[in-house]
Amino acid sequence: MKFVLLSLAAGVAMATDLAIMADSFIARGVSSSINYSYMVLYDGIERAYNFTGDEKYLEFYRGQIDKLVHDDGTIAGWDTNYFSLDNYRMGNNLLYFYETTGEEKYKEAASIIRDQINRHPRTESGGFWHRDPNYPNQMWLDGSKLRRSPCNFKART
Repeated sequence: MKFVLLSLAAGVAMATDLAIMADSFIARGVSSSINYSYMVLYDGIERAYNFTGDEKYLEFYRGQIDKLVHDDGTIAGWDTNYFSLDNYRMGNNLLYFYETTGEEKYKEAASIIRDQINRHPRTESGGFWHRDPNYPNQMWLDGSKLRRSPCNFKART
């Protein structure tokens, strides 16, 4: 019983911390970007919504993504000739909105990223270059984490 109470208290503390963080970023304003650091921030705001149920978090999060995803599913600023594992992280956020809203534009945008992953340059042994043209034949440790979930697009859509 003591463990259950401690677990509940930890969950409440986490929700409070997430809400404070989310409120802070929303209040100061955050630009919208395809970069992975923004997408990870948006994940935190998504979790604040999941813990609190406060629609303001979901509205902000979706607003940020909708600045990047056009109604036809194209992605603002997306360069099909620039291969960066960092930018593929956005696929998880897109799939979240496809799974929760059913709107095709998110699935289309995720498909753009998945197609780019299919064309991403690889090392001779099949590993993904971290970024082309900046880092040819370089594999970075964080690259496997950045690529992992977006590679499952077909399974999720």
